[in-house]
Amino acid sequence: MRRASTRLRARRICPISTPGRAFIPLGVLVVDDQPEFLEVAQAILAERADVTVIATASSGDEAVVLVRALAPDLVVLDVQLPDFSGFETARRMIACSPGLRVVMVSGDGEPGYEAFARSAGAEAFLTKKQFLRDGLSSVLGC
Repeated sequence: MRRASTRLRARRICPISTPGRAFIPLGVLVVDDQPEFLEVAQAILAERADVTVIATASSGDEAVVLVRALAPDLVVLDVQLPDFSGFETARRMIACSPGLRVVMVSGDGEPGYEAFARSAGAEAFLTKKQFLRDGLSSVLGC
């Protein structure tokens, strides 16, 4: 019987496969309270061989629960959520899963958002327009 704290996925350091080993894509959690954005984000990410969307969430609390249960490698996280801010959500997720990569997104590119995102532990901040145009290319480097 599994213990409740056992993670279903092991975090990988690098998505690059080595000869003789299977390529394992990064597991991505997408968090946004707009169903339309969740659908489009999943479609954009599905075009990449190096990532797999393993779950979606529509609130900060749901996102934290999924991070604990699924151990994603990367989270695409909206700044504005119904229960608490994306910044607070990022802090909570990183606290329970050190090393988690977080990319924050927002429909409006407020001048202070990038600094707030970085102070919350996020690796990057993208406007939703940038994300829709480039996906995670600027973050993942390809």
